[in-house]
This record gives sequence, structure tokens and C-alpha cells, in this order.
Amino acid sequence: LLEDTKDYEEALEYMATLGFYEAEKNLKKYGKSLVEHLPEKTTALLMDLCTKYVPRGKKPSDGTASPDQPSHVKGSPEAFIHIFVDQPKSLTDFLEHVISQDPEASGLIYNTLLELYLRGEEPQDGTQEDGKEAQLDKAMTLLQNAHAKYDDDHALVLVQMHDFKP
Repeated sequence: LLEDTKDYEEALEYMATLGFYEAEKNLKKYGKSLVEHLPEKTTALLMDLCTKYVPRGKKPSDGTASPDQPSHVKGSPEAFIHIFVDQPKSLTDFLEHVISQDPEASGLIYNTLLELYLRGEEPQDGTQEDGKEAQLDKAMTLLQNAHAKYDDDHALVLVQMHDFKP
């Protein structure tokens, strides 16, 4: 239906009212198209789905689970990385949020975020050079974080590949 109507806003609003499993299934299916047309809103819904999802119009769970809305379940952020193709800012926002909510996130999350930082592609307020410098500062902060779960060998390859010198 989304392919026919192209009403991305309505589709995203509807998905936000679905139970966890239905929302996850639909975001996996339509997420790439939604991120392309509504990057901020889709990213926000994915952030919720992967950290603290509660369908819109429902109250937060009191700890009891229902078949469609289990308690304490969250989506796997790794399953959604691919939908952010050509959307590095949205992917960066998504991964930063995931890590802020779950510092024990997988190495793939940290490795991907480090690569985004080292690319220095996210424009900030100001010139592109300011944006690149801010991204490289974030990369350095991530590399210095003793609790970050990035793979050391992978990080070394990324640093060398992007000719990163602090």
C-alpha cells in the first residue's frame, strides 16, 4: 500500500501505533523508503523501537506482557543499519542514541559509528570543514572511551584507511 499511495507520513504514523512485532516487521520492510522521505521522523521511531518502544496511544507497560507488546523487548539496531544507505546523518543520530541508551551495544554499532565519524561527512552548522573537524573530534572521543565496544583491529584499519592523525 505504501508503494501505491506514497503517503509516507500517514504510513509512519500508523506504524507507530502498532505493537512491537508488527512495527518491527513493517520498519524492516519499508524503512529504507521511509528514511529516504522522512529521515528525522523515521529515525526517531527506530530509536524508540530499539530502546524503549511503546506504541503511540498506549500507556507504558506496567511490567505485564501481552502477545503483541512484550515487556522489556527491543529491536536489534544491527537489523536496521542497512536502511540508512545514503543517510549518514540519520544513521549517526540513530547509532549515537542507541549507544547512549545501551553502552553495552554490539561492536558492530561502535565500529559503524567510528567509520561514520572518520568519514567526516556529516555537515554541522557552519562550513563543511567545521563539520569534518567535529566528526573527527567525536572519533577521537570514541577511541579514547575505555568502555566502547569497538573492535581494536577494525578500528586500526579504519584509522589507517581514513589517514586519521590526532
